[in-house]
Amino acid sequence: MHLQSLFPFLAATVAAVSITDVLSANSNELSTLTSLLGTVPQLTNALATSTNITVIAPSNAAFQAAMAAMPNLATEVKNTTFLTSLLEYHVIQGLVPSSMISTTPIFASTALKIQSATGTSSQMVEVVKSGVDVLVVSGFKQVSRVTKADLFFDGGVLHIVDTVLTEPESNSVTALDTGLTSLAGALVKTNMLAGVDTLKDATIFAPSNAAFVQVGNVVEAAGNDLLSTVLDYHIVTGGAVKSTDLMRMTANGASTMLKTLQGGTLTVRQENGALYINNAKIIVADILTSNGVVHVINNVMNPLATTLLPDTARATPVADFAGASPVVNAPFTSGIQPTTTIVPVTIAQVAAGHAAMPTVALVGAVGAAAAVFANM
Repeated sequence: MHLQSLFPFLAATVAAVSITDVLSANSNELSTLTSLLGTVPQLTNALATSTNITVIAPSNAAFQAAMAAMPNLATEVKNTTFLTSLLEYHVIQGLVPSSMISTTPIFASTALKIQSATGTSSQMVEVVKSGVDVLVVSGFKQVSRVTKADLFFDGGVLHIVDTVLTEPESNSVTALDTGLTSLAGALVKTNMLAGVDTLKDATIFAPSNAAFVQVGNVVEAAGNDLLSTVLDYHIVTGGAVKSTDLMRMTANGASTMLKTLQGGTLTVRQENGALYINNAKIIVADILTSNGVVHVINNVMNPLATTLLPDTARATPVADFAGASPVVNAPFTSGIQPTTTIVPVTIAQVAAGHAAMPTVALVGAVGAAAAVFANM
């Protein structure tokens, strides 16, 4: 395991305090984490010898809440492979003290690598400031708050958080469990599920269920070949393009083009501080997946209607498909049952006092979701 820094962060000057010393000095909050680390000595040794790392340390209360929400978790953490994966996701490769964290998100690589999903890339977390809070945003865009920051040790820094991080899952599981069930159903209908889940470092602009409803008569009547073409137009490969990348690409009134899996291009623009892909607005950005990143958009885009411009005056964008009209029920959702419904938490919701992550989202959704899809 490689925990060395991937970021050119300047290490803080600290006394020769080990991570064991920090855990011991904060045992009233970190005794559960300390006990779990004691069962995976290889990881414990790696943490003790690594430099320029940031440890996101769930408090005792965080683990207690997670185990209350997921009664099987107490058994699962006895599995060394499971526990190592979970804890590796809580180790950032690079020094991220609170002084470096601002309202511009940092997307940081963790020690967790899933070779089948991302090749050589590590799983990511988002670190961002919202008001006075420092937040760590994990899979399914679930939010953990830093309750005690900047506990420095000789290998890096430790932040205590109020919830256990949620490991990212595949694109299909993420769609299934974050309410993007029309997209999940469309992937099933077109037999694209396995292909989408094996993409490496993909960016998916995922239409919401409401977006599918607005063009429901068209997409429901489309054959699989046409529907596959439309879905491919929403996928960009070759890199997980986060909102910070999109904002940088479109600064000062610029626009940029992204090539899609379908072969066409998407035009990215900023309007009134919001990001638009063609004429579709990103309404939830940066849902991290094991394959890359998902951005939820409010329109289903048409690869044959690429010149439509954003209309910021409209709450609902103009449909990209001629003759489109809404349907009553969200398309392609018959038989699509989430394993658990997880609401992606936006930073704005957190600032407004949104509840902390539902800990049922913590880990293990993949097995149940795979069973759901396998029976379809």
